[in-house]
Amino acid sequence: MRFFNSMWGELRETFDNKNEPDHLRLIADLYWKALLILALGILVAVFSYSTWGAVRILGDLSKALDTSAPPPPALNKGELNVVVRAFEARKTEFEVLKRNSIVDIKDPSL
Repeated sequence: MRFFNSMWGELRETFDNKNEPDHLRLIADLYWKALLILALGILVAVFSYSTWGAVRILGDLSKALDTSAPPPPALNKGELNVVVRAFEARKTEFEVLKRNSIVDIKDPSL
């Protein structure tokens, strides 16, 4: 317990006298070590997450596929016809707007 109290006191003294070169050097070292520890933590987290993802994907590949039921149809013709009609309606609306465009919009900077 005494160790942490003395360490906290030294740290507080360092930040109170941060304009002195000796204390400024300690603050810079502390900042640099904190950045290195943070970078190492991020690196370990990314490596752990990617390893977990790779193990999960490889585990899914080893599972047997269920081929007892037929696959669902890839294309529903009713939905396709609705989409095609919507595109045709948009095309005709575009053509109407292109023919009936507003004429002579003057440039306000002139």
